[in-house]
Amino acid sequence: MELNIITGRAGSGKSRFCIENISHICTENPENRVFLIVPEQFAIKAERRMLEAIPTEGVLNNEVLSFKRLTHRVLNRYGGVNKKILNMSGRSMVLAHAFKLCQKQLAYYKIFSRSIWNVDKIMNLITELVRYGISPEQLSETADRIDREAQSEELSVKLKELSLVYHKYKELLNTEYMDELDMHRVLMEKLENEKPFEHSVVWIDEFTGFTTLELEIIECLVRQCASVNICMLAGSKGDQTFKGVNYTLKLLGEIAERTGCKKNVRHIETDILPRFADNPALAALEKEFGHYPCKP
Repeated sequence: MELNIITGRAGSGKSRFCIENISHICTENPENRVFLIVPEQFAIKAERRMLEAIPTEGVLNNEVLSFKRLTHRVLNRYGGVNKKILNMSGRSMVLAHAFKLCQKQLAYYKIFSRSIWNVDKIMNLITELVRYGISPEQLSETADRIDREAQSEELSVKLKELSLVYHKYKELLNTEYMDELDMHRVLMEKLENEKPFEHSVVWIDEFTGFTTLELEIIECLVRQCASVNICMLAGSKGDQTFKGVNYTLKLLGEIAERTGCKKNVRHIETDILPRFADNPALAALEKEFGHYPCKP
C-alpha cells in the first residue's frame, strides 16, 4: 500500500514517466493489472500512447479509465444500480418540474423556471454541488449563518431558494431515478466490499485537481491497491502559481495519513523542459510565468 506523487511543470515529462513505468511493469510482470486514470477527454490519447509503448503480452492486463468509466465498469460487473439513470436532459426536466412545484416560494429564482436555458444553468450548478458533496441542508445552514452575521441579505435569499429547489429536485429524483451522487454511494460500497482493484497498480495523470467524490475514490483505491501513483502539475516548493494544486497535494497527504500508507513525493526538475527544448522563447515564458520581476 503506497501513494506516490510525481510533480513537475508543464512539459517536464510526467506523462512520459507514467507511460514508461507502466510499460516497465507490463514487460517485467505481464500478469500484473495496471490501470491508468485520466480525464474523459484524454482517454483516447492515453490509450494510443499505452498501445504504442506496451509490449503485446502486457496489453490485456492494463486499461485506461476515467472516473466515469471506472464507475460504470464496477457497477456493470457487481451490480447495485436498481433505478433508472437519467442523462443531463432528463435531470433538467426533473429540475424544471421542481421549479414549478416551488414557484410560489421563490422570489429571486422565480424567473428561472420560464426558460430552459436558465434551468440548464441551475442544473450545471447543482451538478457541481453534487460532485463536491454539498447537500441542500448545507446550503440552508450557510444561509442561516449569513443571516446571523448580517453579511448579505441578497446572498442569503439566493442560497435559501437554491436549497429549496435542490431539495425538491432530490426528492423527485430519488423516487425512481439515480443521479451522480447516488451512483457514487453505490460505487463506494462496491469498492469497499468487492475490492475489484486489490493488488493492482493505478496511475492517475492529466489532472490539476480532484472533486470531493474523486478524492473519496482515490482514498478507497489507496487502501486496496499495491500502489497508487499520481502525476500533478506543480512547480517547486513555495511557487504561488500552483497554489490550487498545492492545496490538492495537501489533501492527498491527508489521505496518506488516514490510510497509514507510505507516501513518496518526487519532483521532476530540469533546466530545459523537453516540450520546449526547440523553442527557447516559450521555455522562458513558461519558466517565468507568474513570477515578478521576471528574469530576462
